Amino acid sequence: MKKSSLALALLGAISVPAHAQSSVTLYGLLDTGLVYTNNQLGHSNWQLNSSSTQNTVFGLKGSEDLGGGLHALFKLEQGFILNNGAQAFTGDGFGSQAWVGLQSDPYGTLTFGRQFDVMNDLVGPLTAEFNTRGGSMAAHPFENDNLAANSVVVNNTVKYTSPTYRGITFETMYAFSKRPVTLRTTAHTVSACRIRKGPSMSRRAICN
Repeated sequence: MKKSSLALALLGAISVPAHAQSSVTLYGLLDTGLVYTNNQLGHSNWQLNSSSTQNTVFGLKGSEDLGGGLHALFKLEQGFILNNGAQAFTGDGFGSQAWVGLQSDPYGTLTFGRQFDVMNDLVGPLTAEFNTRGGSMAAHPFENDNLAANSVVVNNTVKYTSPTYRGITFETMYAFSKRPVTLRTTAHTVSACRIRKGPSMSRRAICN
């Protein structure tokens, strides 16, 4: 079988002008707390709980100025359980996020890899579960709307985020299937729009 591929070497050997600037940041977030249950099998109980309101993560993110308003970007992030150091995504080196992309000031951002769902990006911040007021305790049953803070990550995705124009930001994402025979049933497509006018803000999303 003959296979052809197109590769984008975004952060490899790139010739850039001398004035170009680059940055790499090591970052992290630690979240832990005590949870009290007044009736657990007939008894009260205190527990140490990791990631009560935000995911506990560490990661690397970077940007390279390519000139002309164009930037190369990447992010590698792993979640873990603070109480015992175990991986939040077992078996994945960077299970929380792993992507690379290009950002253009006039045209928007195009990224490739393992990324958060569009619902998480644009609609999630309106919910109590996302912005730490309610945390995971405010999530809907079975998290079927993908709105919990940084909870839904999709593999093999291409995501486009538009520049903000007159308060409107558009975002769409497509996840490729690794099984061509079942492409129609396993592909993942999501689009969302954020509209900000003065102090008010609304968001809309379409999922397939």
